[in-house]
Amino acid sequence: MPTDTKRTRPLPIWDRDTAGFWEAARRHVLAVQTCRRCGAASFPPWPSCRKCSSLDMAWTPSAGRGTIFTWTTVYRSTRPEFADDVPYTLAVVELSDLPVLVPARLRGVAPLAAKIGTSVEARFEDLTPEVSLLYWVVDDAQS
Repeated sequence: MPTDTKRTRPLPIWDRDTAGFWEAARRHVLAVQTCRRCGAASFPPWPSCRKCSSLDMAWTPSAGRGTIFTWTTVYRSTRPEFADDVPYTLAVVELSDLPVLVPARLRGVAPLAAKIGTSVEARFEDLTPEVSLLYWVVDDAQS
C-alpha cells in the first residue's frame, strides 16, 4: 500500500449561484453578486438578495482592491491535499468599491506579519484552463 498522502487538489464546484463568480475569475476579474432591484452587494453568492429577497441578481465587476479587515494564519491542514501549503495566511478583505468582505489567501506576506488596514489587490492563479483561484497581494502602490 502506498504511503504517499499527496493527492490531486479538489477543484471548486460550480453551481447556478456561483457560476458568475467562477466565470469572471477565469478572466481574472473579481465579480460580486449584486441585486438589480435594491443594489445590495452580496458575497458569498446567494440565490436571492439578502436585503430585499429579490431573485433578480447580477454579477458586478470589482476593481479588485481593498483593505485587510481581518486575517488568520493556518498551521494545520484539514485535508492531505493542502498539507504542503501550511502555514498560509487567509485574509478577509473589505473591498474599496463594493460593500462586501471577500476571503482568500494572502500571498507574499510572512505568517503572522499581516496587518489589519493594509491595502491589497486581487490576483488569480490558473489551476486549469477553466478554473482560476482568487488570492490577495499587498498593493505595491500603497506600500
